[in-house]
Amino acid sequence: MAIDPAPSPDGSKIAFIAAQNLGNDTWGFSDSDKLSDWIATRILWIENPDGSDAHPLKSAGTGIYQPEWSKDGTQIMYVQDNSLWMIGADDNNPRKILGPFPEWEKDPFGFYGYIWHNDFVWFQP
Repeated sequence: MAIDPAPSPDGSKIAFIAAQNLGNDTWGFSDSDKLSDWIATRILWIENPDGSDAHPLKSAGTGIYQPEWSKDGTQIMYVQDNSLWMIGADDNNPRKILGPFPEWEKDPFGFYGYIWHNDFVWFQP
């Protein structure tokens, strides 16, 4: 399943998250272990708008959320391990730039309320 699509500023690429397709069980996890297992399948990918040249950014690792492109299209910012990270669109130099955020232990989606796409207009086109 592909989720969290983010087009590059010039429209030449799309960053997205690929995650295990759980069918109708995607939302409403009642078992925290199953939720953690599913989160671990979330990988950052890039592709052309027509779907060609799709490839993962392996250096980013797993458990990725909410990709967002830099204004110049050379970097992608994303959430991982309750922190904000950045990686080159060429799959180089992943680095933590902010975090961890409080309350992570209580909720794997604990970054909600601390960071939102619109909070980073300096990063967006």
